[in-house]
Amino acid sequence: MMHPVEISSISEYLHIRVVLGIVVGLGLTHLLGQIARIIDNPRRIRLYWVHMLWVWFVFVYLISFWWWEYRLARVADWTFLLYVFVTLYAMLLFLVSTFVIPSDAERFGHYREYYYSKRGWFFGTLALVFVAGMVDTLIKGDLYFDSFGNEIVFRSVGHIGACMVAIWTRKAWFHASYALIAVAYQLCWIVRKFEVL
Repeated sequence: MMHPVEISSISEYLHIRVVLGIVVGLGLTHLLGQIARIIDNPRRIRLYWVHMLWVWFVFVYLISFWWWEYRLARVADWTFLLYVFVTLYAMLLFLVSTFVIPSDAERFGHYREYYYSKRGWFFGTLALVFVAGMVDTLIKGDLYFDSFGNEIVFRSVGHIGACMVAIWTRKAWFHASYALIAVAYQLCWIVRKFEVL
């Protein structure tokens, strides 16, 4: 039989998870809606493969975020500040999904033009996502954080640094390289670290 404190903690987490699910669901709905518009009318706006890789990256990140936030069930004492933090983390992911593929991209005529003109907003917010991800991992406890070894720090710092460079430069080779590496690494990260809850 569960201790009343354990039941209360689980109930608090389930209550908070509903809010996270709503915000993540909005991000996924936005991404899928925009992808459906592209499929429905492919000539509406010209695609850019680097941009499409980032759309895929954000999609995978949103799905994996929902999966690994299950670990927040380990948090024994929920506070309002902690609730605000995890909600803001989810909101950052929603913002990233709207910055990566907007509802009104037609005015740019080409996703390449959109991508480079809005890279500051996208990569600035993505850098904040990786900062929040580090804090989120710490919140889940020292044992959980230590289970990633130094890779969690290198991963986060590497992404944050690459995001800062991506904000600064329009060099196509850098953006293409970063997109390819980010997608490949994210998929590898999920398979190695989050295959099983």
